Amino acid sequence: MFAVRCPAHLVWHPSVHHSLLLLRGLQCRHTLVLDPAAEGRPSLLAEGSSLIQTTVDWGHTDSPPNLQRVYAPEHILHFFANRTATPQQAILATQLADYLDACEVSRRIQAAVDTLLFTLQTATQEVEPVRVAHAALLTLLERVEVALAKEDPQEEGKEEDPLRLWPLFSILQFIVEEGGLLTSAYPHLSRELARLSQRPTVRQHRRLVERTLAEGPTVAYPYRNFLQEVQRGLREYNHTIQERTGGTAANHNSGEARMGLQAVAARLPWTRKGAKLTPRN
Repeated sequence: MFAVRCPAHLVWHPSVHHSLLLLRGLQCRHTLVLDPAAEGRPSLLAEGSSLIQTTVDWGHTDSPPNLQRVYAPEHILHFFANRTATPQQAILATQLADYLDACEVSRRIQAAVDTLLFTLQTATQEVEPVRVAHAALLTLLERVEVALAKEDPQEEGKEEDPLRLWPLFSILQFIVEEGGLLTSAYPHLSRELARLSQRPTVRQHRRLVERTLAEGPTVAYPYRNFLQEVQRGLREYNHTIQERTGGTAANHNSGEARMGLQAVAARLPWTRKGAKLTPRN
């Protein structure tokens, strides 16, 4: 029996859902245990990861020696390292490489989210660091969108969900639900999240989380919709720059007014102002 433990204020963390979905995909009995919420709440995902752990009780004596808990979802696989002829070994034999690749992509996206959150908290008077961090995160999401566009449609019809889905599903679902990402610019990503949300694995997972949350007080993510706040701030900044430099919204967005240049008569020599221009033969 596996138990994923976390403070109540971290139940939204992608690692919690990644761990639970991975255990469900490995056909392992598991539960979610919420500890009392701590006073100091981590602001970055990396800080919260160290407070989330997965423990196991095999119920007999052949458990791996000196291995009682892990703190990263992918490290759950170490519990099966010395066990043979189990359903988990059969699954890992064919899916391990793809799963670890997905974990690496997920880690990069999570790092980009943390960079943006850290920048928001430190660069309070500077817009450029926020813009750069925001652009880096969107670049990663665009790469995921391109990869999903190349997926084989026949993969969607399979009854079993491969393990590689859960690292990316967990972090992307966090960015959409807690970060406030608008998925209209990512049609393939939006379609894949909607498809997975209707899969039995995810529906059963959500019922487990909802039952656990019903037993105690819930704590919302403190930076909910941070992506919408970032985009609103960038729009206001661009509008302010546009007013200072002049030009219409159209030519400002296209870069024509970037240095304050405008196609007006004042830019002509004073002797030609108001004169009609005639073509030369």
